[in-house]
Amino acid sequence: MLDKSLVKTIVFGVVGIALVLGAGHSFLRWVFLVPGACISEGQETIPNLSGTKIEIVYVNCDTLAKDEAINIYFSPANTQTGSWFAKGQSRRALVFSYDPGRPDNSVPSITHPADSAILISIPEVSSVSRQDRSWRGMSIEYAIGKVDYAANPK
Repeated sequence: MLDKSLVKTIVFGVVGIALVLGAGHSFLRWVFLVPGACISEGQETIPNLSGTKIEIVYVNCDTLAKDEAINIYFSPANTQTGSWFAKGQSRRALVFSYDPGRPDNSVPSITHPADSAILISIPEVSSVSRQDRSWRGMSIEYAIGKVDYAANPK
């Protein structure tokens, strides 16, 4: 049989560890992982470019370091009508994400040069984190003038 003082010591130890871990988690969440630390601002929406709805969103996160990005999302343009299944398949997809690197945050130009292609043009970016080449059978072409910090080729 266990001694009462040993059981009491174990219970207090477990409770103490739980309190320390809970306080540590709360502190880290309060200091570093603050909910709402990211701000998103819609910069432009193209409602229908050859059947594609395009949204350009500026995202600014202030957590451990300042992180800025311009995200470009594609989704089907006409999702208001149709079945519930079609509406479920119409979620927007991130196709291009880059760090603007400049305070002016110029919005890229998006055009439709051919039936099955969309062209995204921007004069200068700091770095590119995502650059899809196709979306739902549509080719995505890029005209990026200058990339300050290009990814290393693999």
